[in-house]
Amino acid sequence: MSTRAEIDLEQLFKLQKSEDKVFSDPNFPQQEKFVNDDAPLGAALCNRRAGKSYSVGLKLFRKAYQYPNSSLLYLALTRDSAKRIMWRDVLRTIARVHNIEYEANETNLEMHLPNGSMIKIAGADASVREKEKFLGAKYPYVAVDEAGSFGPGLKELIYDILEPAVADYAGTIDLVGTPTAYYGGFFCRVTQNEEPGWSLHQWSSLDNPYMKKLIEDRIRIMKIRDPQIVITPGFKRMWLGQWVKDSDNFIYKFDRTRNTVETLPKEEVDGQVLGIDLGFNDDTAFCLMRWYKHDPTLYAVKSWKKSEMIVDDVIHTVKQFIETYQISVIVIDNASKQVVETIKQRFIFYDVIIHPAVKTDKHEYIGIMNSEFITGKIKLLKGECDDYAEEMENLIKDPAKIVVTELASCPNHVCDSGLYAWRHSRNFRAAPPQQEADPVDLMEQAVEARVLRDERQGRIDDVVTYYEGHYNEWNESEDF
Repeated sequence: MSTRAEIDLEQLFKLQKSEDKVFSDPNFPQQEKFVNDDAPLGAALCNRRAGKSYSVGLKLFRKAYQYPNSSLLYLALTRDSAKRIMWRDVLRTIARVHNIEYEANETNLEMHLPNGSMIKIAGADASVREKEKFLGAKYPYVAVDEAGSFGPGLKELIYDILEPAVADYAGTIDLVGTPTAYYGGFFCRVTQNEEPGWSLHQWSSLDNPYMKKLIEDRIRIMKIRDPQIVITPGFKRMWLGQWVKDSDNFIYKFDRTRNTVETLPKEEVDGQVLGIDLGFNDDTAFCLMRWYKHDPTLYAVKSWKKSEMIVDDVIHTVKQFIETYQISVIVIDNASKQVVETIKQRFIFYDVIIHPAVKTDKHEYIGIMNSEFITGKIKLLKGECDDYAEEMENLIKDPAKIVVTELASCPNHVCDSGLYAWRHSRNFRAAPPQQEADPVDLMEQAVEARVLRDERQGRIDDVVTYYEGHYNEWNESEDF
């Protein structure tokens, strides 16, 4: 039977053995640079089979031994994906390769190491109570995997929750993921160097020395089958790890060069309608459409959106639209009849008609609307409809659905408010203005008619001579 002193010495020996391990690979310089980066905010953009998750696992172990008795957090989109990616295939493999003993709590997805540190695996789909537990702790290192698939709350998760959680250690937060079909969102902006303060890393499976030959062989086969595959958006995303805008994948066929204007027409307004899409956790969105008496183009004059708006906030905003733009027609999402009826009552003494939004056959009507985007018959006012433009430029189809469906993680609320307003617009009634006839044109038409009549009656032998001989006479006559 071992004595207490022998057990302590054995634990110390295991700890020293683990601390001697080097958790990086000089044969893989891109990975080594990422694993050893201690920047406060870091991001890695990779394609599949590039070794990004294994790199995160190595960094989790390195940080765990750099900070004894600490907790490290690995966060993925769901608990199941976190377990599948990191728990089984990465952490246990690294522990085995580096000869590290550990205690595993399969229920809580926690790996306890000899130096007292603990690596916690979790999913963003955890219950509120579970999230409060792991997001309320303090960490020297947090890794957020599958970052490209997180919804619009990723920015708040990083800046408002995780940054304070690593403050005690002056720790590190890493965002890791692959490019998605959705060209937008916080992870895209970070890895496109549009967010200040981030240390960026990018590599592909062709940089992975343990996958390079296999990937090259596979690409060679693909190019034989289709030489043009290397220029497709899917190839660039999945095989090269690059962000690519795929216009065929967009729900709306909006183009800034074709569908925006610097100023609005200076002619008589024929009508306008305000579309409203209601939400609370999601944005409440507003889009004002206007058309003119002699212009067949429909103009988006103003768009705006905000989350967590209560009914009084919506009413206040509608009042501002009415007073600023003299709106008389509103089309509103009728999903919450109680809210809509409350809004109607508040404006009962205003000269405003409020219609429930027509929401049937949504994508069939988007197809019709797209024909007007393509022909340039819908234009957005620059500087006033940036929310609307940004949503259309990033709203894509769900690749997992056979029927055309909007990808749930893409914001679409201004788009919906714009669609409501478009369905109620009447810009197609526009007719070109009637112009007063030019007196000279009228005179010449009358002369030509007289010449043709005289010719039919056999009074003219030579039309040109007859016309030239009588033109000045007719021009001075009051009959023409």
